[in-house]
Amino acid sequence: KVGEEGLATTPAVEEVKKTGEDAKKQLFQRLFSEDDEIALLKGMLDYSAKKGADPCADMNAFYNFVKKSIHTDVTKAQMMDKIRSP
Repeated sequence: KVGEEGLATTPAVEEVKKTGEDAKKQLFQRLFSEDDEIALLKGMLDYSAKKGADPCADMNAFYNFVKKSIHTDVTKAQMMDKIRSP
C-alpha cells in the first residue's frame, strides 16, 4: 500500500489466537503414526515367531527386521523409546 505521503506502508498484522488443538500441535509432534505403531507391534510378534527370540534381546537385529515395515524413518534409539513407553 502507498500511504498519504507516497511512502510504502505495511498492512497491520492481526494476532490470531490459537485454539487448544493448534497449541498441542506445536508442543507435540507425533513421530509414529498409528499404522507405524501397529506395524511395530506386529513386527515384534513376527520376530519372536520367526527367530524364536525376544526382540528386546537384540535390538540391532530387530531394528533391521522391522524398519522396512515402518513408513517413517526412525533411529534405533527412537524405536527403542517407543517400545519402552506406551
